Amino acid sequence: MYNGFYPFQRLLIPRTLTVAAGPTPMLTISITVLAPLGPEEKMLSNEASVPKTLQPAMPHIRADPRAVQSKAISQPFPEYPTTARLNRQQGTVVMLASIDENGKVREPYVIVSAGPLLDGAALRAIRTWRYRPASLDGIPVTVDTTITVVFALHE
Repeated sequence: MYNGFYPFQRLLIPRTLTVAAGPTPMLTISITVLAPLGPEEKMLSNEASVPKTLQPAMPHIRADPRAVQSKAISQPFPEYPTTARLNRQQGTVVMLASIDENGKVREPYVIVSAGPLLDGAALRAIRTWRYRPASLDGIPVTVDTTITVVFALHE
């Protein structure tokens, strides 16, 4: 399971990799420092950086006329962190997540950060969101989605 993806030199880098047998973690690898490559080193493309076996295999239901898109039915606003509000911190958090067959948000991770406080508030909020699940031929399916949460202070 990958956790904590961060954009770095046009790539999404997992900061933590956990290998588990059921609920018990067997191995955790953490990346604590990311450094740019030297001029003699080659950088992989986005596609080459994630093995095909780890890429999600979700149906491409947008192009399929038999498909019904997921639709939000409950999206409580995130709580604006007090410290962020006092520091007048604003920003946009962009996350990737899956919406499962029950309409629940699963495995969200930040791909565009607005800072730890706002990222955390956005993640906490979207985990409570509910959707009417997407379906293909009337059967609910899991789909990947991009979720954007904007934190803006109003005078």
